[in-house]
Amino acid sequence: MTENSKYVVKEVDPLSSPEHYVEIVRLHKECFPEDDMYLPEKGCWWVIYSFMKPVAFAGMVPIKGDDTSYYMCRAGVTRKHRGNGLQQRLIRVRIQKARQLGLTRLVTSTYCNPISSNNLIKAGFRMFTPVKGWGAIGTNYWAKGISSCPL
Repeated sequence: MTENSKYVVKEVDPLSSPEHYVEIVRLHKECFPEDDMYLPEKGCWWVIYSFMKPVAFAGMVPIKGDDTSYYMCRAGVTRKHRGNGLQQRLIRVRIQKARQLGLTRLVTSTYCNPISSNNLIKAGFRMFTPVKGWGAIGTNYWAKGISSCPL
């Protein structure tokens, strides 16, 4: 078994599955103990499992007033499983889902996180300056145009 084959990415519906809701909340608390919770109550969500144990998660939600874009709201990998390309896999599945939904753009933000920033750059995201920023001073804002072409 290769290192990456021990991981399974699964799209989940936390609103119809209390188990998935609890998994995402637990992963969020473990990965971001100091951050406000981003509750998985809308949008699309994924969990990565290692031998049936949840070890990473990600979500993306519609942007209010913009039917063609989603915001990649959160992605976290538990400490023990970092360094295995899981965040990159979560970025790729969200890009793929954006194509399936017919979206034209994904946006996200990072704060003091060069590893995440570099993963976004590798996936084709570019920095932009929003009209009105939503993060703390020092937040970096990222966008990627989505086409129907595969990665």
